[in-house]
Amino acid sequence: VANKIPPGHRVFDMSVDNNTGGMGYILPGDRVDVIGFFQASQPGQIGQTQTVLRAVRVFGIDGNTIRDNKKTDEKKAATTIQLLIQDSQLEAMTTASAMGQLRVSLCPPGVNSNNEAGERVDTGAAFMSWIKDRN
Repeated sequence: VANKIPPGHRVFDMSVDNNTGGMGYILPGDRVDVIGFFQASQPGQIGQTQTVLRAVRVFGIDGNTIRDNKKTDEKKAATTIQLLIQDSQLEAMTTASAMGQLRVSLCPPGVNSNNEAGERVDTGAAFMSWIKDRN
């Protein structure tokens, strides 16, 4: 499996369940947004939802890295999703997973890690800036 990881990337394991994106419809190769809910840092404040990363490629589901669209009848709930993230995104994902509850949201076909202008969408810098401003 390690030979399938492109240079400059890491595989990040994320626990999922029916409520956080493990329903069985996400497949290796799909793109997902990673969204977190973070508890309030001060008493009396309301917790906040924040996008951690956008359009991250799913590397595997429960360790399976092969996409098989034909097994639609046999889909089962996943327990772990493996995300292919860039080295520059590792800090944001590690911080987010330690601080709050993460979920994934499936992106429509054709969405990739570039926006319409061809610029990189998300290294996690916006999320990390939000964390610093919050504290």
